[in-house]
Amino acid sequence: MKKVIFTCGSLTIGGVQKSLINLLKNINYNQLEVHLMLSTLSGELLNQVPKNVKIIEAPQIITYPSFSKRKLHKDFLFILTNPTMIGSYIKAGISAIKYSSKHAREIFWNGVRSKVIFQNKVIDDEYDIAVSFAGGIGIWNQVIIDKINARKKICWIHGDYSVFGTGTSQAKNYINKFDKVVTVSEKAEQILLNEVPQLLGKTTVIYNIIDRTNILELAKKETVYNNSFNGIRFISISRLDKGKGFDVAIKAFSRVVEDGLNVKWDIIGDGPEMITLSLLVKKLNLENRVRLLGKKMNPYPYLKEADVFFHPSKGEGKSISVDEAKIMQKPILITAYPTVRDQIEDDNTGRVVNISETGLYNGIVELIKNDSLRRKLSCNLSGFNPDKQSIEKIESILY
Repeated sequence: MKKVIFTCGSLTIGGVQKSLINLLKNINYNQLEVHLMLSTLSGELLNQVPKNVKIIEAPQIITYPSFSKRKLHKDFLFILTNPTMIGSYIKAGISAIKYSSKHAREIFWNGVRSKVIFQNKVIDDEYDIAVSFAGGIGIWNQVIIDKINARKKICWIHGDYSVFGTGTSQAKNYINKFDKVVTVSEKAEQILLNEVPQLLGKTTVIYNIIDRTNILELAKKETVYNNSFNGIRFISISRLDKGKGFDVAIKAFSRVVEDGLNVKWDIIGDGPEMITLSLLVKKLNLENRVRLLGKKMNPYPYLKEADVFFHPSKGEGKSISVDEAKIMQKPILITAYPTVRDQIEDDNTGRVVNISETGLYNGIVELIKNDSLRRKLSCNLSGFNPDKQSIEKIESILY
């Protein structure tokens, strides 16, 4: 029996985490012994990990120091208990000020990796395969390459590497050390190869596994809207960070409301921009039109009852929420980020608009006013079922 370890952050609700859970649910545990190393044993999806999986909590150094202003006190506590790392912390801290926390984490790891011992975590375990499932996020790639003993090492890239990767030579050198690199769409693969051409011949595309039957069943669980509103309802399901474009989209939506159009918009998800976006909604007097609903374990009744799925992101690999909207046959309004056409054909399976306030405004107005376009986009998604070959491809690299 082969022994495999996956690594990821916490199992909060998110696209990467959903993808991981669906993958784990499709593994044959008669053939694989599976370990899952998480940075923190938390998150709404933690209880969905199959019982056959052994969950391991990673050492604190996977998470700290974060070089984030919001977690500065935790960084100090970590360094106080690891005084031999102070020099590396100061050097990396300067990089955080000049560049970003992502750059700082790379520099810090480079300075302390020889001092890091995974006591009682992966004690001398030897794996057949190690998978950096959140490849490119944090220092998981470095951990897999430097600290986990495995015959084969796989990096899984879920986004646009030109956007979320640091682009440093150190990061590229690490990713090039993997035996295989998985991307979730053809365009994401192309972007990765443009960034790291040394990976040519090592990459493969495996689409996210999505449980269509389960989504359709969960959508029937409850009714979330009453029938008193006779306008058009927009719905978004996304993590709330700067790369998702909600700041620009809310401003565009405000212009639509000012035009007197009868429309409402619910945004499901959480993230670092929640407070900022809430203040923007209040500033633009949109409290009765735009709701930030936070995380929902079951967002599918909202998706089922909405009229339009709205995805104003600035960049994705292959969005799980977009595929979920396609399963529910929702008219989709989406921005023209680099990988969008791996999922949406403009004016056929969705409406693709420019990533700008004006582009979003025009798209919102069009989807509100054009009933026949909404019907066409919905009809063209009939029978959509995510690629079934994904499971076969996963089996080919794991078994």
